[in-house]
This record gives sequence, C-alpha cells and structure tokens, in this order.
Amino acid sequence: MNLSLKYKIVIALGFGLYQTMINLFFDSKVFLKEDLNFFLFLGGVFTSSFLIEFSFLYFNIKASKKLGNNKILLASSFQISGLIAGSLIWFLFNNSFSNYFVFVAAFIVSSFLPTVISLLFFLFKEAEEKISSLSKVSVKKDESSSDIEDKIFHLENDNGKLLIEVKIKNIICFEANDNYVITYFLDKNEQLKKSMERISLKKIEDMLIKEEVYFKRVHKSFLINSSYISEVKGKSQAYKIELSHFDNLVPVSRSYDVNQLLK
Repeated sequence: MNLSLKYKIVIALGFGLYQTMINLFFDSKVFLKEDLNFFLFLGGVFTSSFLIEFSFLYFNIKASKKLGNNKILLASSFQISGLIAGSLIWFLFNNSFSNYFVFVAAFIVSSFLPTVISLLFFLFKEAEEKISSLSKVSVKKDESSSDIEDKIFHLENDNGKLLIEVKIKNIICFEANDNYVITYFLDKNEQLKKSMERISLKKIEDMLIKEEVYFKRVHKSFLINSSYISEVKGKSQAYKIELSHFDNLVPVSRSYDVNQLLK
C-alpha cells in the first residue's frame, strides 16, 4: 500500500473532523477548564487530531514500507493519534490530572470506528485483488494461419471460460478502468469493438512482453498498438495520440518519451 500525499491529507482531515464531532456530541469540554472558550476547544481538537494523524501517516508509513505491514500501521494509527491528541488537549487546557484517563479514553474509544472501517476496507480490497488475479491471459499462435507470427490474444477465467480471443494485430489498445481493463479491437468487418474484463493492465503488459509482443505503455492507463498511431498531437508535457478507428485521443504521460513512438 502506497498512499499518495493527497490521500494522507484527506484521511487526516477526515479524522480531525470526526474527532471534533465526537467531542462536540459528548460535550467533552466539561472535563477541562470551566472558562475555556468553546470554539477554541473544538479548534484545538481538530488541529491536533489532523496534524498528529497526518504526521503519523507521512513519517511512520513512509519509514515502514520494507516491513510489509503498512495496512496494520494505518489502522492502528487512529488509536495512537487519538491517544496523543487527547493527551495534548488535556495538558493545554487543564491544570491537573483529574479525569485525565476518562478524557483520553474517550479519544481512544472513539478511534475504534475509523480503525474498523479501514480494516474492513483492506479486507475487501484484498478480496477484490484476489478475484481479479483469477483471470488467465495468454498469447497463442493462429493455427489456421500460415503466418506463424499471427498471434492471438486469449483471456479466460479460472474456470476455463473464454472471455475474449482476438488477433493481436486487430487490437488497437488496452485501457485500465479501476480493476478492469477495456480491450479495444477490430472485428472481421473492421468495426471497433470493446471488451471489459477484470484484470490488471500490468498483468497484460507483462504477458505481452514475455511473448515478445511489444505494445507502448504511453500512460498509466493506456497500452497501445503503435501500428494504429495516426498522429501525435499537442506540445511538450501535453501530448495526445490519435489512433485510427479510435474516437478518443490517448493521453501521454509527462515522463514518457514520445520519440519512442516512432521506433
């Protein structure tokens, strides 16, 4: 699991808002100074919860990639952040240890909900990935053709059911769409067809390379057959590719060298 900076900020913001709402609902302010400003209290809860959770996500998970247990760390981060945030609020807005454990326990207990939600998310995500890995993809020779290089793209599920079988020379491109891949190809009448299957684009790319079939990975979501390239449009850092028989322009990643398209 590799969370982008955007998702780390979103998760931390959500946790901060969640802790603020919980403390507002249960009126946790009664455990602190009597003259404490209500909005100052809520602002302190949100800010501390957000900053602590974000710091945990940014530093701890980044440093633990080699351990392979990032998911457990993310789930447990809510408990740890709740403990630290609750303690920080207490020491900022109270002068004694009276009711300290009750106040902090409220932060820790309320953190169980986001912990359970994150664990369930990971369980469903792993199950979905396992299901997507059941598809078997391969390249076969067209036995009816005299051209031994006339290969066929063959995809079937784990039960052996054929999902798609088409000549590679007729495939225009593959497009990743969430946990699916859309295969755009031409039928016998040279009409554009498409087939959506549950599989990863990386798995298809690896299989093609293994069989010495070289499509161009011009974008994280597109694997194209260079034989169908009509024109490369746009300027540096904003190129788009026009493919014959294909209505939409294919985006090109900034890191991709468009000169490779001419090879």
